Amino acid sequence: MTDEEMLIDFLSKQEISTSGRIVRNQSGEQRYFVFVNVHRDSDNKQVPSNRKLDGIRESLKIIGVSIEFVLTDDAQQDIEGGARASLIRSFGSMIRNAFLSVEKSSTNIWLDAKRDLTDVEMREIRDRLSIYLDNFGLRISNVYSTKQENVPTKFAVLRALRKISPANIESLSNSIVDRGFVVPSMDFLARRLDSLRKSGLIVRLKSGRYVLTSEGLGSLGTAKNRRSPDVERLLDLARRGR
Repeated sequence: MTDEEMLIDFLSKQEISTSGRIVRNQSGEQRYFVFVNVHRDSDNKQVPSNRKLDGIRESLKIIGVSIEFVLTDDAQQDIEGGARASLIRSFGSMIRNAFLSVEKSSTNIWLDAKRDLTDVEMREIRDRLSIYLDNFGLRISNVYSTKQENVPTKFAVLRALRKISPANIESLSNSIVDRGFVVPSMDFLARRLDSLRKSGLIVRLKSGRYVLTSEGLGSLGTAKNRRSPDVERLLDLARRGR
């Protein structure tokens, strides 16, 4: 029985379900990356819990085996959510959030970092992501920081929505990009919209499209010239033949 097989057997006895293969550090040391299936119970708590995973990791460390858990969600096949969960678990002191955009087999990663990251930290994060994405047949193309790239603020999202509302998330994303911003992923924009909705600035219609509330409109102000948002909206409606 190989070391990897013995490790799988040990984890199975601890009621830990692995997903995919176990990856051994190429340096030769006894350090492994283990993909673990996680799900949410009726109380919306993660199973297995981080506390249980940490306990297993510490137990193995005592006998000289270093293990890092990479969390995956087979139920939803949510690659982005799994990457986010794994990064925040391992680099929570550095990263607030993470987003993925996938094109064919290449993946761009967007990090919402709590502070400026060093080159060493970025390499560690990239290495961890590479191992995770390889499990899905994906490779990293670029790693970006949302602080350094021109991602849309909540105000920018409101301005774009005012112009084309009512709008679904796809058309809103296209409008934002046309304004010169970068949208890391649909999940990034969905979270922006959810925050605006909770603030009472927008509402989501039954059709799935979004519109501004009176409070949202008021927060943007107005202008009495050819750059007026009302004029801009009329011109956009005319272009779309409405």
